[in-house]
Amino acid sequence: MIQFDNAIIISGTGRNVGKTTLACKLIANEKHQNIIAIKISPHQHPLATGLKLVFKNGNTQIFLELSDSTDKDSSRMKRAGATEVYYVQALDENLALVFDYFIENGYQHKLMIIESAAARRIIEPKKFLMVYSNEMPEIKPQNKDLEPYIHQWIKV
Repeated sequence: MIQFDNAIIISGTGRNVGKTTLACKLIANEKHQNIIAIKISPHQHPLATGLKLVFKNGNTQIFLELSDSTDKDSSRMKRAGATEVYYVQALDENLALVFDYFIENGYQHKLMIIESAAARRIIEPKKFLMVYSNEMPEIKPQNKDLEPYIHQWIKV
């Protein structure tokens, strides 16, 4: 497990439970701290404008978010005040490549907000937050192994 001593990982019990909303609130409250935000998706999505490819290895891609004016989650994080925002498309089994990139580029000890459940299997963060809703109060079966590592359950 790789230590990212200033990272906060945000995960959720499902889609649309408020993960990005929480990330944006944390960023807005601490934007004077030069926050690096990372949105990780295990699915390939059509790429919108405002993304600059900074790393590619097979299907693993890391993009720097340049726009704060779209409805994309990464754009919302930039609008909230993150200094840099990265959008990552990577299968869970390839996340080590992603975090190797951030280590090699000097991000390991920077304040980071990472939206991803699977990242917790690769890195040891300062905090691991689980967002839930009334409609989805339980953790997904594929993430049950992460339950002992949750520092705080949050309803947004």
